[in-house]
Amino acid sequence: MTGSVDSGSVRFFDAQFRRQAAAARGAHVLALDGSPAAIESLKSRARALEAVRPAGTLIVNLLIEGTTFMGMFDEKAGYCLFGEEELPRTLTGWQMLEDRVEQFPAPEGIKRFRTTIARRPAALAVP
Repeated sequence: MTGSVDSGSVRFFDAQFRRQAAAARGAHVLALDGSPAAIESLKSRARALEAVRPAGTLIVNLLIEGTTFMGMFDEKAGYCLFGEEELPRTLTGWQMLEDRVEQFPAPEGIKRFRTTIARRPAALAVP
């Protein structure tokens, strides 16, 4: 997500990301977020999934389509949810260590998450 979306939720997560980034201890992170701080960090530290070293591990937890509880977002400003299969398609060729879709009740609907833990190949195959 690019651009600026001004909502209480985005400001909250932006502040959380700033605190986490300040506490980083050499970890390399690939993040897609509505937070301007996350976007700037992403631009400075990662291109595509190259931020994960060969044989490194990627851990992702994200909201996916089908989530009906959107009260935490300012829907008028716009928001984006990943398609259920979008992340696994991006990681074709990686070793999937854990990959699951979960659904949880929320006050006004449901939250759907995809959690993926994948290992980047030690060496990419040459076509």
